[in-house]
Amino acid sequence: MPNSQKICIIGSGLTASTIAYLLSKFRLQIDIVEQDLNKKKIKPTKLALSKHSLDQLCFYGLKDIKKKSNIVKNIYLHDSYSSISLKKDLEFSAPNTKEALAYIIDGRILFSDISKKLQSLKNINIIKKEISSINDNKFFKEIIFKDLK
Repeated sequence: MPNSQKICIIGSGLTASTIAYLLSKFRLQIDIVEQDLNKKKIKPTKLALSKHSLDQLCFYGLKDIKKKSNIVKNIYLHDSYSSISLKKDLEFSAPNTKEALAYIIDGRILFSDISKKLQSLKNINIIKKEISSINDNKFFKEIIFKDLK
């Protein structure tokens, strides 16, 4: 049974969708307000996820993400242009051959997998509305929507 708490998330980009998906595991009622999900374009960006972040996504049901990611076992840091100036180059390596320092995944793949999960959750309600105004005062923000035609 869903929690009586209700959360509204404005927008359905990668960050908002990931937050909604993870919060849904706490059995909260979540409204995602979006102008048009079909027009959502995710730029072909590669994302670096820490091992812990990827493990958490897998733990919360996105198990295929690991298979769709490239493993980073070594990171070499060379600094020749910044104002910090390293005294020497740095190299980081995974402690053993089975572990990773990080993972690289295509943002569109991650977004697609999370979007599919969101569509199937009963405690997620996707609302297509456009924001007409946001009224801000010291104590709260009021968001006024208008229906899309």
